[in-house]
Amino acid sequence: MEKITTPKQALERAKWLCAKQERCQSEIHKKLKEWGIEEENAQEIVTQLIIDNFIDEKRFSQLYCRSKFNQLKWGKIKISYELKQKGISEKCIQYGLKELDNKVYIETLQKEIEKKTKELKENNTFILKNKLIKYFYSKGYEPELTIELLK
Repeated sequence: MEKITTPKQALERAKWLCAKQERCQSEIHKKLKEWGIEEENAQEIVTQLIIDNFIDEKRFSQLYCRSKFNQLKWGKIKISYELKQKGISEKCIQYGLKELDNKVYIETLQKEIEKKTKELKENNTFILKNKLIKYFYSKGYEPELTIELLK
């Protein structure tokens, strides 16, 4: 790929990146900075990408929530945290989390608990439950929900 030296080149490359994979504003800002684009020009490029519908934080949030849940089996807490780290607004995060069907979410957690229980091979139920709660908390599941499903 050619070296990016002008804002016009950066805009075209950013459009290409956004067309290839859904991106959020912070990811594009980071790329523009890496390419040596000045902040003022970077902001104009991001604004143009939003106007042209290459960047849509709601759409990004929806896709991010679905993919992290379906592929990595992350819980809502971790997904929400990661989206906040990317600078996504609370409103867009909530919009994205609505993509996760509650029934499927609970069923998935239940299956993951069963799978992890077999992996751990722990005889002491108290220790086993503690390990499971810690593990699923680290995966971003709500501790209350995990405890409820362990009963």
